[in-house]
Amino acid sequence: MTKHLFILSLITSLILSSCERKPDACLDFGDALEAGTTIRIESCSDNYEFLTWEFNDGRGQVGDYVERQFDKEGSYSVLLTAYSDGAYRSDEVSQDFKASFRYIDRFEIIGESGFPSMEVRVEEEYTSSGGDDGRWTVAGSDGIFTADAPFQVLVWPDLFRVMPTSRTLQLYGRQGLSRTFLGEQKFNFQSVKDNPVTLESEDGKLQMKMYWRYKY
Repeated sequence: MTKHLFILSLITSLILSSCERKPDACLDFGDALEAGTTIRIESCSDNYEFLTWEFNDGRGQVGDYVERQFDKEGSYSVLLTAYSDGAYRSDEVSQDFKASFRYIDRFEIIGESGFPSMEVRVEEEYTSSGGDDGRWTVAGSDGIFTADAPFQVLVWPDLFRVMPTSRTLQLYGRQGLSRTFLGEQKFNFQSVKDNPVTLESEDGKLQMKMYWRYKY
């Protein structure tokens, strides 16, 4: 009798599992993520009971989504497995992506300036592999500049990395040894995704835009 009950239970489980809809594992979060900050990755999976996430750097998690931080730039991959109730059936999908910090690309200034040179600063929010101090001074800024022909301060590509913490963008006008404060703008890439970051001078005559880019 016990043997018959066991066989009946096994047959019932097999029937239920065969009738169960197969999970559909799905990922679609793009091929680039921001490094240095906690990000949330969600799946677009369907008909599942639970999900497992396995990254190629050895980290893994179980859940509908994963929150983690990538401290190093580079190439990554994740394997997502969707399981049915009781884990009778499963489906998996993988996705490759890159993680990158944000790098300052250039500054553009428009408006009327009477200063022979401009100084731009990014205070305490940069990490420079070249040992610079986050300060740029460029001559030739005396004149009127428009959106079509702005005064540009160019930055060496992929050199000045801006971390996702509170930062201050500052603009100064320079004439000889004299330096005049023109304005500043605080920003935090933890929450701000604007590109460019815009600074308005205190006298309203100048506007500066800081453009950034990902390495990948």
